[in-house]
Amino acid sequence: MQLRSSLSLCLAVAACGGGSAAPIAPATPVAAPAVTPAPAVESPPAPARPVYPPTRRDDVVDEIHGVQVSDPYRWLEDASQPEVQAWMTAQDQLSRGQIASLPQREQIAARLREVFYVDAFSAPTHHGKRYFWVQKHKDKTIRRSSGRCMPIRPITGSRTASPIRRC
Repeated sequence: MQLRSSLSLCLAVAACGGGSAAPIAPATPVAAPAVTPAPAVESPPAPARPVYPPTRRDDVVDEIHGVQVSDPYRWLEDASQPEVQAWMTAQDQLSRGQIASLPQREQIAARLREVFYVDAFSAPTHHGKRYFWVQKHKDKTIRRSSGRCMPIRPITGSRTASPIRRC
């Protein structure tokens, strides 16, 4: 049995290269390929930062459940005030100027009109003895009502089924 394990050990050492290995020659350095610099591409100039209209900050602090909450723009909550309307007009002019200068603005606007302005009907709602719904067309929105009562067709079943009247 001992002979067998010694023989197995010798075979394992011989199979794994248990002798002295031949020296490996050092690798010769390989020259790096010549790198040609990419042609200089001029980056577009950074867009100028817009000059925002000045916004007043007030020292308004509320205490809510023992916590001090600052609300410096509370004065903007009353849209009927002339100062707030002037601020909104200035913001609107700035925004419209920025949007008008965008490239391909007209193509984007045309595509959005194509996608969003579609004919649609809202679900009817029942109030009293009448049904109301909104009918949207590409160019306008119409609020409709049913007079005294509106025929309701069942969702399932044949299309030729007579409408059910609920009044």
